[in-house]
Amino acid sequence: MGRKTFISIGKPLPNRTNIVLSREESLSNAAPITFDEQHQVYNVSSKEAALYLADLYSIVSGQNSFFIIGGEEIFNLFSANKLVDRVYLTEIFAEITGDAFFKLRFPKKEWKAIEAEHLTAKEGDDYDSQFVVYERRERRYRDRYLSSFYKESFAKIEWINAYLSTHQNLIRDYESSHQYELDLSNQHFQDGC
Repeated sequence: MGRKTFISIGKPLPNRTNIVLSREESLSNAAPITFDEQHQVYNVSSKEAALYLADLYSIVSGQNSFFIIGGEEIFNLFSANKLVDRVYLTEIFAEITGDAFFKLRFPKKEWKAIEAEHLTAKEGDDYDSQFVVYERRERRYRDRYLSSFYKESFAKIEWINAYLSTHQNLIRDYESSHQYELDLSNQHFQDGC
């Protein structure tokens, strides 16, 4: 999530690893990944650092997915690079004035709605809404190995060194088991898809 979204929530979301992406000057001059003990969140200074950390945690915990929860700049940053395969979207049936917008569109040849539910306004709600789950028809994979994120700058961070050495076999097994998908992704990338 972005820094503004984290501030608006006011605390880390429970039972998950919280990664906060920020361009704040104090963070951008620090290491690419830091842990904020006071708030129990990881702060990252780039999209690549966020993906690196999310990949590590998803592999070690045996999860296939991680979530981008906003705000607008974060959605645009990840969706512009086609790094999003599934979207859980709540559409509010109202014209609302605001300064942040979700701009991702879902052309039928690229996306399919796999779930949709109309929600009638209840007590405390002003408007009807619809919850829709969109899934990309052709799943996208990043065109490089997870190990390509293990840059020298990351290796200087003590906890990452410990984390990598502790889980090195698990990470290697993950890369080996996904070799076919990685090769396929590289082929699509070379073919201009």
